[in-house]
Parts: sequence; C-alpha cells; structure tokens
Amino acid sequence: MEYLQKAADGDPLDADYRFNLAVACYRAGDIAAATGHLREALALKPGDSDAKSLLDSIAAEHLPGCRMHGNAGAEARIPPDRMKRNYDESLFRQLALEIQAAAKQRFAGKDPHTHARYHVTHAQELFGQGFLQESENEFREALSLDNKNAEANSGPARVLEAKRDATGARAAAAAALRLRPLADLVIGRLDLRENKAEAAAESVNRALRIEPSNGSALALKRAIAAKLAEKAQPLPNP
Repeated sequence: MEYLQKAADGDPLDADYRFNLAVACYRAGDIAAATGHLREALALKPGDSDAKSLLDSIAAEHLPGCRMHGNAGAEARIPPDRMKRNYDESLFRQLALEIQAAAKQRFAGKDPHTHARYHVTHAQELFGQGFLQESENEFREALSLDNKNAEANSGPARVLEAKRDATGARAAAAAALRLRPLADLVIGRLDLRENKAEAAAESVNRALRIEPSNGSALALKRAIAAKLAEKAQPLPNP
C-alpha cells in the first residue's frame, strides 16, 4: 500500500493507480480509504465500471442494519488489480532508489549474509523481468556484502550472457567456477554458441559431477551431444 500510494502521488492523473490503491485498502479492511480512492478514480475516469461497481458494493455492504460485516465474503467480488503495460522511466528509477534506500534501512542491523541474500533475491526478480543492468547492480551489491555467496558470484555471468557480452560473461563465470556449477553452464553455452562442442562438453560434465540432476546441465548436455553428432556425420557424396 505504501508503494501504491507513492505511485498515485507520483502520477495523480492516473486513475488505475487510484483504483489499485482502493482495492489494496479494501482488502486491508480500510473501508474509508478505499471509498475515497474509488471516488478519486471515478473523478478521473467517470466511465470506470469496475470502480463504480466496487464503490456501490462497499456502500451496500456497510449500510446500517446490513448483515455482512467488514469485507467478509466479498473477496470474490473484488475486481483484479490492473497491470500497467507502460511506465515513466524517471518515476521507475526514483521508485527503485526509494526501494533500495528502504532495504538498506531495513537490513542496517542484520548480518551481511542476510543482507546479501536479499539483494540476490531482488537481482533474480529483476533478471526475470528483463531489467538486466539493475539485476547486475543488485548482484554486485550482494557480492560487496558477502563475496562467498554462490548466487551473487554466478549472477553477473548470467546477466552478461543475457547482454551478449561473451567476454565479460566468460570472465565473470571463470571467477565463480569454484562456487557453483551454474558458472560452468554459462561457459558451456558460450562454447557451444562458438561451435566449441568438445570444450562445452567438459564444462557441462564438471557441472554434472557437482549436481548430477541439474536440469539445465542435462539439457545442455543433450544439445552438445546433438552438435557432436552433426560433426560426426560423413560428408555427402558429390
């Protein structure tokens, strides 16, 4: 709710932010706040049928003498949150900085290992969402706190691989080889992409010796085997 409020304050003309904030307040049981935000959303977008329906439902459920109390039994009638398909980059960067500052304050009294794990988790979320530079920054922040964290060591190699920076990815993966087989997999994929199937096979075999059931390693091993089979095929007759 705090960050939804920041989004609504940052763009006071966006009705969807107000609507999502109203839904969050309603779920939290703050009926007065939910009602206020719904009215603001309707003022910005008078034809918003979902906002009007929820506002009418709240009014009906909280009339004097109504047998329903609070929001009990009303969850199914709450419309889904609205996903924003575009964003203002400057506002996004500002919010990211605020989240980072809040995290530093939250983990100020924690040990570095716990703090590093937070940054690794955040980095993995950003990586999955396609924010590669932000993800790399989070992995490196985790490394500065705990240089023994395996995910923090191998994370930059994954990001650089996704950026198509083969040289940087190889260097980052080589630095993390002793901590996690994922680094071997990055090097193996890079070797395979460069048609160095034998070298890729060595990397994937090292990874499998550490984690025999690693699904990514097994899939890469099958891809390498297919490439080696292609190279072994005889030349066609002229």
